[in-house]
Amino acid sequence: MKKLCYIIVSILFVFPINTSIYSQTCAGSPPTVVSFDITGYMAAGAFGNSGNTMNLICGLPPSGNIVGIQWSNYAYNTLGDTWCNEVFVDIDTNVVIYMITGGSFPGPCGPESGGSPLALQNAGLNFNASPAGCVAIQPYLSYTTPPVGAQFTSGIITLTACPMGIALPINLHRFEVKKAGLQNLIEWETASEVNNKYQIIERSPNGIDSWKEIGRIESKNNGQKENVYRVMDEMPLMLGYYRLKSEDYDGRTEYSVILDMLRKDLFGDKIQAIIVNEQKLSLEFITNNEMGIDCTIFDITGKAVDEINFSTIPGMNYFEIDINNLNSGVYFISIMNHRFKETRRFVRS
Repeated sequence: MKKLCYIIVSILFVFPINTSIYSQTCAGSPPTVVSFDITGYMAAGAFGNSGNTMNLICGLPPSGNIVGIQWSNYAYNTLGDTWCNEVFVDIDTNVVIYMITGGSFPGPCGPESGGSPLALQNAGLNFNASPAGCVAIQPYLSYTTPPVGAQFTSGIITLTACPMGIALPINLHRFEVKKAGLQNLIEWETASEVNNKYQIIERSPNGIDSWKEIGRIESKNNGQKENVYRVMDEMPLMLGYYRLKSEDYDGRTEYSVILDMLRKDLFGDKIQAIIVNEQKLSLEFITNNEMGIDCTIFDITGKAVDEINFSTIPGMNYFEIDINNLNSGVYFISIMNHRFKETRRFVRS
């Protein structure tokens, strides 16, 4: 089936994920935006399988710089058995985007497992369209037990590009986030910088809004030289979304694609037990961080009657709260830190 390619000015997708175009401008002018439907695209096997769907996506500036990639509204069906149900899309053998992963069968699911609709596996944006303004796209399915396959039942991928020869404020060669102990390391590499003042890392809890600056670095602004930058997220969210914002001397700003990082390994926060006697409340709390917790006791009307802060250590923590000043009745205790919140009911006899 021949795929349709169309150029649009503004985009609105059904799903609330990644509906905005985040990319650099073309020396202050809007980039070319090309969006295409991957419905029906088939991944018939692992790398190099001749049954995989491949198409040219055209409409980009000839030999233009690809400066942004987004995708949305995707769904798929698997055919046969797969070990990880891992489907990804390769664009011109330069950028791999992991769109779907599962875990329906045990097997050697590698570090690529756990991709998301916002994750660029190698995050390379510094590649070009052909002289005719086209790029090739092909889906793959990895970690398989033949016969297998996967087919997209819906999906839209969007590319943004600038004409060749336009001096981009940042020519972004690499942008990635990775685990660094209890923290997340955001690292990026620029191939060139022109008229750029700051490079800023922003984080969001949902990849859509509530962006918060977590690091700002003054650009080296040294023309065509390669530069590597790093920002550490010292208090990562369980699921955090990151983007690079560049701020030019003339006040313009540009954004990179959005990356995500899921850190289930860090979030073992749990109220193990609450024990109440006549004089005190004993709290057992498990955590793996040293950021402390805030405890607030509310009466049945919702009024805060006591607030206490405790420091924590990784592992089991034991705390005692004096409740001798509380009247008999039903109360609620809320335990919260920067990534955890839970409320429990207790009775003061």
